Amino acid sequence: MDDTGESGSEEEEGDEEDSEPNNTLEEAATIGAGTFEGGICTPDPDNYDIDISGPGKATIEFDGAAGDLDLVVYPSGSDQGDVSSQGSGNIEEVEFTGGGVLSVVGYGGASAPYSLT
Repeated sequence: MDDTGESGSEEEEGDEEDSEPNNTLEEAATIGAGTFEGGICTPDPDNYDIDISGPGKATIEFDGAAGDLDLVVYPSGSDQGDVSSQGSGNIEEVEFTGGGVLSVVGYGGASAPYSLT
């Protein structure tokens, strides 16, 4: 996660991030600025409670050949995604303001390890 102020393949169970379980909005792991390693290993998304109060940007890097991942931001208290990144490359980015929940989603049930900044 970045508080800059600027407006296929199956994974092994051991590849899951330390913040598991975080597969529902209610189980979201709290994160702030920094880099976090994770992996989508099931059809469920990985959810992170964003602990940044102002504008921020989330960037995810992954191997698109392994699986396509997308980002969705849910504003605090909402179960409706507000901002999303649904490209087809190896990097996805979303900009947001304030807290909420960031979901890393495997497109079409895809699995892949990732680095979230």
